[in-house]
Amino acid sequence: SDGYRDNSASDLWSVFTGFSRVGERSITEFNFYTGHELTHAAWEASGDWELEENHQHNPYTYDNYVDDFSQPHYELHHNYFINEMSDMKNSIFYIRGNGFYEQYKDGRNLWEHGLVDEESSEEADIIRQKWITKNHYGWVSQYNLRHKMGTLTLGTYLSGFNSDHWGEIKEVIGADTLGIGYDIGQRYYNYKGEKQYSTFYMNEIFMPISDLSIMTNLYFQKINYNFEQLEAGNFDAEYLNAYEVDYIFLNPRFGANYNVNKSFNIYGNFSISQREPTDSELYDTWYGPDDIGVAPLFAEADTVFTDDGNIEKIKWKNPYVKAEKLNDYEMGIGYVNSIWKLKANLYWMNFTDEIVAYGGADDEGNPIRGNADKTVHRGVELSAKVQLPSDLELSGNFSYSDNYFEEFVMFDWGEEIDLSGNTIAGFPRVISNGTLAYEIDIFNLFAQMQYVGKQYLDNTENEDRTIDPFKVLNLGAVFNITKLFGKTDLQLNMKVNNILDEEYETAGYYNAWGGENWEGANYYWPAAGRNFVAGLRLGF
Repeated sequence: SDGYRDNSASDLWSVFTGFSRVGERSITEFNFYTGHELTHAAWEASGDWELEENHQHNPYTYDNYVDDFSQPHYELHHNYFINEMSDMKNSIFYIRGNGFYEQYKDGRNLWEHGLVDEESSEEADIIRQKWITKNHYGWVSQYNLRHKMGTLTLGTYLSGFNSDHWGEIKEVIGADTLGIGYDIGQRYYNYKGEKQYSTFYMNEIFMPISDLSIMTNLYFQKINYNFEQLEAGNFDAEYLNAYEVDYIFLNPRFGANYNVNKSFNIYGNFSISQREPTDSELYDTWYGPDDIGVAPLFAEADTVFTDDGNIEKIKWKNPYVKAEKLNDYEMGIGYVNSIWKLKANLYWMNFTDEIVAYGGADDEGNPIRGNADKTVHRGVELSAKVQLPSDLELSGNFSYSDNYFEEFVMFDWGEEIDLSGNTIAGFPRVISNGTLAYEIDIFNLFAQMQYVGKQYLDNTENEDRTIDPFKVLNLGAVFNITKLFGKTDLQLNMKVNNILDEEYETAGYYNAWGGENWEGANYYWPAAGRNFVAGLRLGF
């Protein structure tokens, strides 16, 4: 695909194959799927002044700014039907990832890239590659027992993940003039990460009477993170960081559904859930583990020495960024008949330590994130589908939400900023979608309209720091050739996105930190204009 933004594009392919064996009381399946991605990157946001001049602006002008990655998946599934009342499902999987992305970075410190031995301020333009290899493997198991008054499900998820990250020097611009010698491909950083997940859950659907179902769910998860920097470039001794973090989550959920009659139902549920910070959220607000001299965001550190008394590494504990916790309350009503399908849902979510965007972005263009003390997300969700005359179907959904800080004081270079009561950046109040579809024989034609309301770029509720509301119209068609020939499973689909060629932005941030005399600016990720997608599906 040609990318919408300048100097962006993607070249992707994928393949899937599967084998299955059906026995008298069991089914065994093996699936393999893989692919390759070569993308000319457009990850970073552009300033509003740049998009006003050219809405396709891309900060990356280097021709070979590419992301090259592949990730084959191997899966083995086995279902065993013990008897009429119970069955057992087991799956094992393995995923292998490998790839890199290449960057042109101007004015980069030579010592930080391992190109000179002594720490200095000497700089040069550098072409570098950031590599990763990763292995993800695991076992998923589920036991189902159907009893007289419902169904009991017991399950496990055990997995391991390890990754190796390193950076390579591809070229130093003007190296001869600067008198710098280097080997192409020499490493300037290297770190490893490991994660282990142990998950156990129980779910009971209990039906004391035919029209009432009561759900109870208990979910236990233990997570272990290990991180360690290895010697490479000028990374050694006190510049090597390591940490180990454990999380234990116990998440219950309770709910009930009552069928008033064949058309109406009402329901409600309450759940508690928790989520751990990501690797980038644990490390540093502005930089990452590939930047020498940058410590992770932890409160305490121990110096580890070798047997001969030299510093081996710094081991950290007690991370500043905490896991977020959610209490979720929901209730709703549904109605269905031969023509209409309607649903209304009310929700209220109380977060403690929600990980939110603070504003600004790091060196790689990723939004800076951290904890907020207490936040609330509440709203109403409506959905409807109606069968119209002449084979027409109209469907849509609408949501109105209020997303705000209940308690949050942010520290900006020592200054306390009380954001309590403010709207959380990146959450529009209104989102709506509508689809009109028409199906005749071998054709299915449809039109989709999407509307997204105003979003704030930071948490100050400044009206000059927003993403404008936008609406997008898409048209599509599906041609079912199977119905035409009656044997081959063949389907042609076509879609025109943003047919009105609207210029709009989907996400962004406000950058207040730009150095001396910087007044701050809005940065946006622009959405594509009119674009076309076509596909052919063949089954045999």
